[in-house]
Amino acid sequence: MTDTILNIGLDGVAPGSSLPVFIVARALRAAGFTQVSGRIIQSDSEETYVTQGFGLSDAAIYQLSVELGQECIAVYDLLHREGRMVGPDAAKWGEFNPEFFFLPNGSRMSQARSVA
Repeated sequence: MTDTILNIGLDGVAPGSSLPVFIVARALRAAGFTQVSGRIIQSDSEETYVTQGFGLSDAAIYQLSVELGQECIAVYDLLHREGRMVGPDAAKWGEFNPEFFFLPNGSRMSQARSVA
């Protein structure tokens, strides 16, 4: 059973650059994340890697966001049915917002009938 869905923005640190998915997948694996699914989805502002799996604590997600040069990573915990923003600049992004969070099937969480 998977317990986490992550939305990781793929805009790179340098303006106009992008973060390759293989780098994200390798960092996830190194952090101990067992990925069950993953796909790229175009959000309102950038390409986003949406992945589902298990095995990451908030501390590991925070470190992952630092390693990938991301201000934060949007996380949905399927076991506790709660979303949060995790990373060094999470406060800048505000509270978790289902309007902007993508599910592995490509739909926005706010439009889903259920999250499984």
